[in-house]
Order: sequence, then C-alpha cells, then structure tokens
Amino acid sequence: MVVIAKYDADWRLMAVYLMQADRNQLQGKRGKGSLLKHKIVSGNGSKVEALRNQIPTSRWRKAMAEGDELFNEADIAKAETGLNTFLDRVKEATEKADAQAIRAAVRDIVLLINEINGTSGMIETLERDELCVLIDAVVKAAGFTLRDDEDITGEWREW
Repeated sequence: MVVIAKYDADWRLMAVYLMQADRNQLQGKRGKGSLLKHKIVSGNGSKVEALRNQIPTSRWRKAMAEGDELFNEADIAKAETGLNTFLDRVKEATEKADAQAIRAAVRDIVLLINEINGTSGMIETLERDELCVLIDAVVKAAGFTLRDDEDITGEWREW
C-alpha cells in the first residue's frame, strides 16, 4: 500500500489516500519506456476492457464536489474522454497484436494529460500515481512485460 497525504496551501492536511502499489510503482525510475518485450494475445482485449472501471475521474469529481479547488469539470471531462479513448485504442491494438499502436496510444494519453495539467495544474502526486498505475496495468493487460525500473510514461510525461 502507498499512503498519500494531500495538503492545502497552508499545509493543513486535507485528505489521506491509500492506494494499492506494485513493485513497479515502488521501485520505478523515471526514464524511457521501451515496451519491447511483449506477448500480445488478441484475446487480451477483454483484460484491457476490464480496467475501464479504474479510470480515476470519478474520484476526481467527488473531490471537486467536496470542495477541492484543484479540479474543474471541463478538465476532468477532457481527461475522462482521453482515458476512454486510450483504453479503446489499446483494446483495438491488442486485438490486432499491434505493439506500435499501443505505444502510440500511451504517448498520446500522456501528451493529453500534459496539456490538461499545463493549463490547470490538477495532476499532483495522487493523480500522477493513479494515472501511472492505470497506464501500466493497461499495457500489461495487453501483453507487455515491464521491467521493475521502467516508467512507460517517462519519455513524454511532464506531470
């Protein structure tokens, strides 16, 4: 488990979150992700689809409703649309066993989140961890093997 504490501008504790962590998250180093090792199986599309319920935007909306000014509906909706598109693209590429298309989908979602964060600054530690865990899980479900020190978003990520 990873414990993440969120503070306001006056350093008052606002929230504490517990997230399930895996070795990749705990030992990961930021760097170029290769996505070289893979055993994409066309039947793995259902494994990718099963991760759709892990898109973190519902938690973001709840935090916004509870007064967290970090979030706004327009940026959450844009991120949610992008994450659903990412899942659709990876699922389709998995069915075609297209490793390059999966890599392109990772690049595109990271660049979209960069854009959203560049205007709103809404991706802080918790949000970054949620997104990285989701992206890793989707890529692994497609059939890629990631090294313990590999950050598949690191090549493009600014958040």
